[in-house]
Amino acid sequence: MENELTDMLRAATGGWVERCEYERAGCNETVHVFQSILAISVNVTADSPWAIAKDVMRALSELY
Repeated sequence: MENELTDMLRAATGGWVERCEYERAGCNETVHVFQSILAISVNVTADSPWAIAKDVMRALSELY
């Protein structure tokens, strides 16, 4: 899933997203989005793939 999300975000943002990493720690699930000078973390606990994409895009859109 990380690769698909990274590819989608890279295309949608014109290439400034470098990579995404998914992390599960206990019951918490997080997607970390990396750009050369910025990294954000988005809580995606219990999200479907569709909801993960929406939550990450929403978090990115609040920054830009």
